[in-house]
Amino acid sequence: MSFDWLPIATAHGSAESVAAKYPTGSTVQVYFNPRKPSVAVLEHVPKEKIWLNTLVFIVMTALCLILLVIVLTGNSGNGVG
Repeated sequence: MSFDWLPIATAHGSAESVAAKYPTGSTVQVYFNPRKPSVAVLEHVPKEKIWLNTLVFIVMTALCLILLVIVLTGNSGNGVG
């Protein structure tokens, strides 16, 4: 488990759906960093999944940038111009 980077709920609906899983007064399992007990989460994401998501994001961003350059320069790469 990694505490270096954790996804957060950014949309109001997303935050509400996460909060709905944990009603007030219920017992929950908490994951915490033993070196920094103030760093705790209710849901953890395996480190492997974080790296995979990051890699997919980087690849998709690179492809979008390449396509943007092709469209803006008018270069289709077919040698006809």
